[in-house]
Amino acid sequence: MVDLVRPGFVARFFSVHIFLLGVIVFGVWWGAVIEEYSDRPRIQQIMAMVFGFLFAIITWNLGSAFGGWRLIVSAVVFFVPLLVLRLIRYK
Repeated sequence: MVDLVRPGFVARFFSVHIFLLGVIVFGVWWGAVIEEYSDRPRIQQIMAMVFGFLFAIITWNLGSAFGGWRLIVSAVVFFVPLLVLRLIRYK
């Protein structure tokens, strides 16, 4: 959010790569510890759709660089959270 207000703020003062490395390490650790992922599947689907809608709106508003592909990219971004949820729940 700070980088949207002041472009370059995060890149100058905080390495995003270190943050992403921490996210990947924590995600792998969490995936190894959890045994079954089936808590409230309907709420998970609703939240995935809400986040997909928000991400699609953000992509549409900030995606002027995509040109003619803007609508297609926004549609793909809408379905990404649903795809990730399906991949997580797949056994």
